Amino acid sequence: MTRNLAGSFIGTFKRALDTRGEVVSASVEFRKNIEGHVLALGSQLSGGTDAGQATNVFEDAGNELALEHHVLSRSLAAWQLTELVLLRRDSSLASQLLAWINAFEPQPTRASYDAVHAATATATATHSLSVTHPSFWPYIHKCLLRGHWLAAVALLQKHPAFQLKQTKDSPFNALLNHIQSMPKLAQMLLLQRPSLTRPGRCGGDPQSVASAADIAGLVTSFGILFGDLKIIVEAVHNPDDAMRPTSIWYTEPHLDSLRTFIEFPLQLQLLPTRPSQTNYNPFEQAILNLFDLQIDVAVLNHLSHLDPMISAHLIHILDAHSRLDEAEGVDGYVYFGGEDAMRVQRLLEYATSLSATSQDLIWIAIEYLCTLTSASAKTHLETLLLSIPATTPFIFRKLVSIATSQNLSTVLTTLHNKRADEMKHRNRNGEAITHYTAAGFPERAASVSQTVLKTHLAKPSTNKNTHASTHQVITQLSPTLIKQSQHLAVLSKLVSFQTFYKQKQWKQAASAAIDLLTRLPTPKWVWTRVLVDCVGLLELNECVLGVEETFEVVKCLEVVVGSGEEWTGKGVCEIEEGGMDVDCSVEKVRLAASRNLARAMMVA
Repeated sequence: MTRNLAGSFIGTFKRALDTRGEVVSASVEFRKNIEGHVLALGSQLSGGTDAGQATNVFEDAGNELALEHHVLSRSLAAWQLTELVLLRRDSSLASQLLAWINAFEPQPTRASYDAVHAATATATATHSLSVTHPSFWPYIHKCLLRGHWLAAVALLQKHPAFQLKQTKDSPFNALLNHIQSMPKLAQMLLLQRPSLTRPGRCGGDPQSVASAADIAGLVTSFGILFGDLKIIVEAVHNPDDAMRPTSIWYTEPHLDSLRTFIEFPLQLQLLPTRPSQTNYNPFEQAILNLFDLQIDVAVLNHLSHLDPMISAHLIHILDAHSRLDEAEGVDGYVYFGGEDAMRVQRLLEYATSLSATSQDLIWIAIEYLCTLTSASAKTHLETLLLSIPATTPFIFRKLVSIATSQNLSTVLTTLHNKRADEMKHRNRNGEAITHYTAAGFPERAASVSQTVLKTHLAKPSTNKNTHASTHQVITQLSPTLIKQSQHLAVLSKLVSFQTFYKQKQWKQAASAAIDLLTRLPTPKWVWTRVLVDCVGLLELNECVLGVEETFEVVKCLEVVVGSGEEWTGKGVCEIEEGGMDVDCSVEKVRLAASRNLARAMMVA
């Protein structure tokens, strides 16, 4: 789903790795890339259901675009909140959290606002002392819980009570002033909370200006603003509302206060506490852990359920910011002993999770493992590389490149050996020889080379298919590899000899034939073919073999004939197809050599 963002992350992160500030900048840049992708998806969905609303998106299993938009939106929210809580600088946490809430949480609907606003305006026009619309105060409370100050102020100013002359410290004015000062005075309000949980403490007599419903609404409103736990719990009706008041009360992350806040939705049983529950929501659970300042495996595990790739990138950011070394492990045990023990443990866990999630994510897992130097990471990397089937030459080259860069000799040996076996089975002998040599198995490479040489000699030199096949094998091999192998050196020279002969380059062909008979460690059973093929050179009108070269031909002929089995058992063939018996072949070579020797002496 987010595969296209992987390259963006890696490129962004590699450009900024020097300081923590640059790591944060890299995180922000990648998050903006996600935002751009989410906006693009939203534009594509704008023709249908409102992309900003995630309701019932999972009911349409076929709408992959809507599902991607939903998941990426939640991933983006989790990423930005992690930045605010764990990577933030010295700016106010409250103001940043408020911006985060307004950006990612659905606001109270416009239709509800219009209905409440119209009812309030009607009550004011009829000089009523109270608002009769039942959603007036609940709507105000929802706005206060979510930090929508402007909407709350706009509705309060339409209340009939503002048509009456009131003192500055009257309950309505006091509430309005406190809302308009949020969140700047949140810390002051927190200190005043014990004495300001009732509107009557703010001055004036609420009984003279408001109905019982207004008094109850004022009490709840002040309770929300001043952080009264009991009142907030009573005002909350859904998980989203339960998770938001922190940004209103506190300007700095106070550990005890934040952990107290986490109790709200759990007390209301609005959120699950274990992933095994059927109503488990990874996004909500991750947000709770983030507000609780738990930098441990818990929050990261929840995010991995939401989007494995996004969470893995977030792991990388936190690791570069040195936030992965500070917390407990899955079992609550704090890892010590060994450099970067906690960091290695976490990245290993997430690399394992990524590799098990999808084939597309294996390469991202490998990227993380390559950054680790521990023995356990190397072992895991070896296992992961060997588990990937090299179905294409590109994948094979990529695996070899990674193994080479990480000095994984065992992996290189296994990869080349497997590739060689596959190439041998497919009769691609040139590649098989190359990979056997790279794997460190010269005896296997020699065996394949000998097989190729025997196959080449088993048919007449005029057989075009045989020549083309052998020539292809030679061209696939490097010159260095050919020099290292006796059979390959002989085969290469034999192919050159036959190529020159067919192209009627007689002098070059004669030179190659003499090399095969004298300078190279050519097996005697290969001499058989060379001697028979030399008949054509010996019978040319032009004398291309001199006296010494002709004597070498005769010597080799006598050696081969004297060996008996070497001559008769290794595929004796002549240049022209049709064949002849052994005695006839020997005699023909001998006569041709005698005639050429006589001519060479005369020329000399």
